[in-house]
Parts: sequence; structure tokens; C-alpha cells
Amino acid sequence: MYQLLDSPWIPVLRADGTVESIPPFAVTDNHEDNPVISIQAVRPDFTGSLVQLLIGLAQTALAPDNDREWRDLYQNPPSPEELRNAFREYESAFALGPDVGRPLFLQEQNLDGSVLPISRLFLEMPGENAEKNNTDFFLKRGEFDKLCPACAAAALYTYQTHASFGGAGHRVGLRGGGPLSTIVRGDTLWQTIWLNVLPASEMGRFGDLSKKDPDAIFSWLEPWDESRAKQIVSPSMMHPCHMFWGMPRRIRLEFGEGGTCDLCGSESDTSVTGFVTKAKGMNYGFWHHTLTPINTDLKKQESSCQHVQPGGIPYRYWTIVMQPSSTKDYQKEPAPVVTHFLDKKLRFVSKKNGDKSFRVWSSGYDMDKAKARCYYEGTMPVFGVEDTIRPEFEQAAQTFVESASYASKVTISQIKAALYSNAGDAKGDFSVISSRFWQDTEPDFYDALASVEKILPEKGFDGLSEDGGPNHAWFTVLSTEVFSLFDEYALSLQIGESNPGRIARARRDLARMLYSKKGIRASLGLIEA
Repeated sequence: MYQLLDSPWIPVLRADGTVESIPPFAVTDNHEDNPVISIQAVRPDFTGSLVQLLIGLAQTALAPDNDREWRDLYQNPPSPEELRNAFREYESAFALGPDVGRPLFLQEQNLDGSVLPISRLFLEMPGENAEKNNTDFFLKRGEFDKLCPACAAAALYTYQTHASFGGAGHRVGLRGGGPLSTIVRGDTLWQTIWLNVLPASEMGRFGDLSKKDPDAIFSWLEPWDESRAKQIVSPSMMHPCHMFWGMPRRIRLEFGEGGTCDLCGSESDTSVTGFVTKAKGMNYGFWHHTLTPINTDLKKQESSCQHVQPGGIPYRYWTIVMQPSSTKDYQKEPAPVVTHFLDKKLRFVSKKNGDKSFRVWSSGYDMDKAKARCYYEGTMPVFGVEDTIRPEFEQAAQTFVESASYASKVTISQIKAALYSNAGDAKGDFSVISSRFWQDTEPDFYDALASVEKILPEKGFDGLSEDGGPNHAWFTVLSTEVFSLFDEYALSLQIGESNPGRIARARRDLARMLYSKKGIRASLGLIEA
């Protein structure tokens, strides 16, 4: 039996550069002299998922009663033995296999059916129809026939956490398919875990804390009842920590003889060669997950978890990852762990860590129904602005992001206008231009925010639009990038194929969108609207 709480299966990097695999309780081993600093998985999605698993384990087994208790464990991390004792209560939920007839981690007991290849557990691999139709052109079947238990456990948790639409009855994950996860990063792995654990006093709004039976957290501890497939599982039905252990898919892993893992290359005494699955697992309603930002449709009064979109995670996500924002139609909120960090933890940990700056790490799959288009990740710096100027700082940041979004949009529209007599006839993928725009202007965005943080206490909000202020600097950044991209792409046709007059008109219209009384310059308060 492979026990995930005791086996050394988490791949990590220590401060001295050593890479090793440890059991979960060893995350604080040698924390003073040679700490574990990060997960070192063979795949980036495994890295993100394993950090979430460890955060969930700490939130489940170690949740402090209040912020004072949280600070105590941040300053004085628990020893590996203390962690082991805290985790021991939940050992029955973390047996991976191969024994059947007993609870198995994120699996259904005694599930029978056709065995699928283990490669189908990877979100990017082609499905059954692609294999039948022989359309698995780029990602071929048979790439992963055998996984070691460690890689299988990471793949299983990733699959259940990110599960997207999988056909009739194959449920999406607790946060929907392809959720955006945001995690505050510390210097060590323990700090990263603990910075994203909330006090028990904060967790009551995400579920029912009175449901203390283990199966209210780990649903696989109880045999599957087919009647559960008809229920919509809401937070009021479960303990809030269930959010880390969602089980939308009915799965049982198939174990075989040992050998070499096709993914990490390690040798193991037993291996996972496939899995059995059936439709109609747990059907989740809306859950407010502590690691995921929330979008609320103000007209419908409906909330949903933020999902990753094509184009990566550039600073256009700032107004949902790092701060709340709103329009007349939508309201966006950062993940609770980010809000709690900014409100309750930042000042304390900044004193303990000196002047070190913190970052928020965002990651997730961009999903198109059952198809994983890409896995993205990125980080954003934390600005420790004083509470007295935070509203003005957030207003400025939202204005910068909105002006950038508009600049990106009109750049593409005018490039199309320059290249085609009817912009609706534009062919090809123009998203590369948008990606270039966000990537090129990202360092300047953070420079502009740093300038805002410095000027607000001295001159107030009006000082931002003074000559030489951050609003002027930001407009210069946007206008320079807009015309640079326009000139590069609008003039990309060969002489004889381009239309100089059309190009000139498109460039003139683009300038108007920047400089007019209804343009970007006005939105930044640089001219009277």
C-alpha cells in the first residue's frame, strides 16, 4: 500500500540546490540551515497542483484559530514530527493503492469497468474520439504507459482539481474547468504553504465547520451512493476544507508490476498502468475557493470562479488577482488568501522578512471544454501600500489596466483596417499582437505603479496627472507601443500588395483614439474629457 502521508513522493528543491523527494511532513525539515524552498516537479502543472495539495493539507490539519496563532507558526514552524502527528488523523484518506475494497485517495472504491490508458489522466492528451479517428497528430497515444505511484498521485490530483467538461455526465471540477489559482509566495516552501492558510475563524464562510466527520472533507471515505449523482453539492453540505479535495470524476487507478516511470524515469516496485472511470461523479454548485478570484455578474447576481483565458496571465489580470475592481456589469474579487494577506499578514511578515518583496504566483489551464489549450503561470509583485492611500492606488491601477486593454484592442482593430478594405474579412490569428503588447509593456506597468505608490502620499491623486507624473509616463508607454506594433504589422505586406492610403487613414484614426477628448489620454486625466 502506497501511503501518501508517509512516503517520500513530493519532489523538492533545497536552498543548497539539492533535489530530493520527501513526505509531506518533511516540508519543515532543516528549515533553519538548509530549508526546502520549492516544489521541483517534472511538469509545471504538477508543481502548481502539489503546492495546492500541501496548502490544503495544512489548512485541513493545522488551521490556526486566529491570526495570532497563525503568526506563531510563521515565526516558529512546526517540526516534521509535529506535522506528522497532525497529519496522522487523516491517514485513511491518503492511501493511493493498490489495495481495493478500502478508501483510496481521490478514487471510488470497487469501481469496475473498462481500463483506460494512464496517459488519459493528463489533461492535454487526446481523448477517445481523437484516437479512434486517428487525429492525435501532435500528442500521440502511448507516450505514457506506466507511471510510478508518485507521478500517478500528482496526475490524479491535477486531473480532479482542473477537470473540465468531459462529455455527458463527466463532471467539471469544484471550481469549474481550468480555474485560475493564485498563491502568495514565500522564501521557503513552508512559508508559501503557511502564507496561504487562513485562520479557522475565516473559513466558516466557505462551508459548514460543524460537519466534522472525515467524509465531509474527503468524500471518498464513504462508498459511492448513486443517488449522490443527482445532488448539487453546495458548500453548506460539506466542511469548507472539502474545497481542496473535490472529486468530480469517478476514478480508480489500475496498478501493475514495477519498472521505470515513463514520466520521471524513476524505478518503483509497483506502477500505475491505467484507470477505470464512470460518469456522474460529484456535481458541484458554486464554491468560493480560497485560492481563486471570483467574478460576479451584477445583473444576474451570479458568481463564478475566474478561469484562465488564452494569452497567458499578464498584468491585465491585476484587477482581479491583486485588487478588487468593478464595472456597471461585473464585480471582481481577488482570492481570499490574497485579500487576507494584504489586509492581515503583509505588515507582519514584511517586518520578519526585512525589505523582501512578496509576489503572487498565478497558474492554471486554459481549457476549451475538454481540450487543454495551454498551461500558463506568472507572478505579480505585491505593493505594500498604506491603507490611507490604497483606494487611490487601486483606482490608478485599474485605470492603467483599462487604458492598456483599450490600447491593445484599438491597435489590432486598426491593423486590420490597414490591411483589409473590410476589417471583417481579416484572416489569421491576431492574438500574437495582443500578447506582444502585454508582454512589452509589463515592466513599465509595474514601474508606473511604483511611481504611484511614491507620489500619492506626497501629492495626492491629482499629482498623478501632473507633468512628469506616472499618468504621463504611462501614456507615453502605451502610445509608443501602439504605434510600434502598428507600423510593424500594418507595413508587413510587400510593396504592391499594400494600400498606402488605407494605411495612412488607419494610422490617423489610431492617433485620434489615443489623443482625442474621448481617447486614452483623456481617460488618464491628461486633457479635459
